[in-house]
Amino acid sequence: MRKLWSYLIGAGLGMAAGMALVTLFAPVSGGELRQNLRQHYQQALAAGRKAAADKRAELEKELAELATRRETPATDASSAAAKS
Repeated sequence: MRKLWSYLIGAGLGMAAGMALVTLFAPVSGGELRQNLRQHYQQALAAGRKAAADKRAELEKELAELATRRETPATDASSAAAKS
């Protein structure tokens, strides 16, 4: 547990130092940097939502195909039993 806390503290300090360095050495002003970060965040969020919607549609299609396949053999088996 102690190693986990040490890792989390180190990661947090590293992120804080990275953010400070990016802010200090960024080639744009603070307001423009925030605007760029916000824009990239919104683009990433939109891409993630689109990917999630695409994957959901793919999985729903696959589920519908599996349900159809499951119903088909059961129907064939019952009609074969009825013919006997």
